[in-house]
Amino acid sequence: MSLLFDAGKALKHRAVILAADESALRAAALKSLVAALGDAEFDTESVGADEIPPADWLARAGTSPFLGERRTVIVRQLVRAGSPKDAAPDMVKRLKALPPHALLVFVADEENTSDESRRKANDKVRGDWSKVVKDGDGFVYDPKPDSRALVETLMQTAKERDRAISRPAAQLLVEMVGESYSRAVEELEKLILFVGDVDRITDKDVKEVVLPSPDWSVFKLIDAVFGRRPNEALRQLRMLMGGQGKADEAAHRNIVPMLSRQLRLVWQARVCVERNVSPSNPPDDVRAAFPSRPNLGAEKEWQQSRALQTARQTDLPKLARCFALLSDADASLKGALPGFSAMETMERMVLEMIEALSEPNPTTAHSPR
Repeated sequence: MSLLFDAGKALKHRAVILAADESALRAAALKSLVAALGDAEFDTESVGADEIPPADWLARAGTSPFLGERRTVIVRQLVRAGSPKDAAPDMVKRLKALPPHALLVFVADEENTSDESRRKANDKVRGDWSKVVKDGDGFVYDPKPDSRALVETLMQTAKERDRAISRPAAQLLVEMVGESYSRAVEELEKLILFVGDVDRITDKDVKEVVLPSPDWSVFKLIDAVFGRRPNEALRQLRMLMGGQGKADEAAHRNIVPMLSRQLRLVWQARVCVERNVSPSNPPDDVRAAFPSRPNLGAEKEWQQSRALQTARQTDLPKLARCFALLSDADASLKGALPGFSAMETMERMVLEMIEALSEPNPTTAHSPR
């Protein structure tokens, strides 16, 4: 399955909404749609959703075209119009009544905000507009990227650039950027430049060039800790810490919370391993024991897979020891326990985790595989 926009299908409708979460997907879709319209400069206009009322969007789209076959109105920053129930309660009926030459394109541009409640409100507005367009016989472009779809899309994108990327390399790229299409496309462009005249991108190229997401780096750190590889664990930790000058801030704001989150996912995975159940569909008693956040069953497929892979290397008592060591490190960083510098505290924690995981434990020998 490809995530790429099909302009041909979209242009069979009189209303289109580009509502994809990923900014790169929305931008590519809009570019594809404009290109499919051809030389329609005099019959295309773009307005901000908060510049004129929805009635004017419809009126302008309904105007007879000047030179072409269609009259196209592109409405940007759609969420700024607010809920369609308030802004345009009769929009479904009005969309169905658009003349054959009309094309009304809604673009749900991203509204940059650090306020989580505001982001959720924006997502709801975007979803409400998508429903209105669908009910108005329009075309809704709102793909939900998953690992398989992203891999296929990256391979197709590389092919269009006269390059090939192996499936394992594409899968690795998707995982390293946290399944972000926007990041994956940016990194693919870097890879194409990196390989130069070579027509195939390999997983070795990906490892050399791609800047991993923090989540991926924490996975690599956890992998090294549970794999009892101290040199690699310390290397990954130092990369995350960003040097002595940034160590305190990095440890407090990012590394401790991310490690705590990952350990909780591994704990859930270990429960699934011992019960021989899938994290995506555990029995009710297992599901009830898991927290709502982070919940392994709600994580992406590759994150589930890696958590399970890590969980098979340990048992619950050793995981409990790792939680205790992380808690002690957090207390030391906050001054509640005696400690050293942030870098030394975190390095000591990592090495003590590896030591704890390496200790003989009778339960490990008898735990299910």
